[in-house]
Amino acid sequence: MLGLDEVDTFVLWKTFLRNRGLPSTIETPTDEDIVAHFTPFYFEERLSLLRCMMALLQAREDTENPIHSVAKDNLERIMPKPRDFASSILKQYQRRTKQPLPDPIMRDPRNASRYAKQSVREQAAMLELLFWTLSECGLHDGSLTEESYKIAYETSLGSLQQNGSLLLDEEGVQILRDMENMWTLILVELLQIDQLLLRGCSETTADATLLVSFPEYVTRIQDIILSDVSSRHGCVLLAWSCLLAHLSDLDIATHPAFEPIVSGAAERFRQISAYILQPEFGLFQTMQSVLTTSPLFVTSAAISTGSPITYPNSAVYRFVYKSMSIFLYRTI
Repeated sequence: MLGLDEVDTFVLWKTFLRNRGLPSTIETPTDEDIVAHFTPFYFEERLSLLRCMMALLQAREDTENPIHSVAKDNLERIMPKPRDFASSILKQYQRRTKQPLPDPIMRDPRNASRYAKQSVREQAAMLELLFWTLSECGLHDGSLTEESYKIAYETSLGSLQQNGSLLLDEEGVQILRDMENMWTLILVELLQIDQLLLRGCSETTADATLLVSFPEYVTRIQDIILSDVSSRHGCVLLAWSCLLAHLSDLDIATHPAFEPIVSGAAERFRQISAYILQPEFGLFQTMQSVLTTSPLFVTSAAISTGSPITYPNSAVYRFVYKSMSIFLYRTI
């Protein structure tokens, strides 16, 4: 039922017995008893693998961390090409959103719901790992950003799930909401608003590590963003308006390749800003709700909801929102 081979089963079973074991109240456990007690452990181990990668990424960047050298050595073997690793996460995530549950599991409604929720928990963990990979490895190039935006919008920030009918209860809805908020963080992070705040447009457009240096990708990503301007994409629209405001100061005479996007950047910025700042759009109410109730930003919420988010209330997450707010304040 779990789809494990003999070696995986043997290793995991030994770990389970060593760390958990079967309840002493069960004298002669049946196969159903064993599966019932082993499955939660197996699910948690799957999430732990993704969480270990996040810990290694952070330890590699912190020379004071006790496992800094261990993290550095292991990450060189696990992900010799960080960009390819990030792209593989995106592809695996997209595959999981479309993956139906096996027929034996679907025949048991309670079990099916359990497996569907585990799938979206792992998807949320994949997105968090993607965020830290992008952030710690400085991956903000045009093609990877376009790939991320395409998948985010094709899956409607994770809400379009093959097994969506099994995620309609409070727990399932909460996990999907966590995933939506994680996607928003990733999409805004990829635009590197903090760099646009600190540097002039001539400097940023010459930096090949930033999206704004690729006018063809900027144009295509704008098409993706404007394909859905609903309030759930409010923060992405805000971040994009910041990018347009930044590019509007670029001299087309010395940067002719940027002419298609820059020529209308100022007007597009005013249009998007006016649209998202309407009281009925609810941008600031949405931002306040996310910052004060989401497990991404509130540790107690992460604990009470059993969120798959590994690093709730991270300063890095808050910095993404702060950069957008500062840019908007300075521009308008």
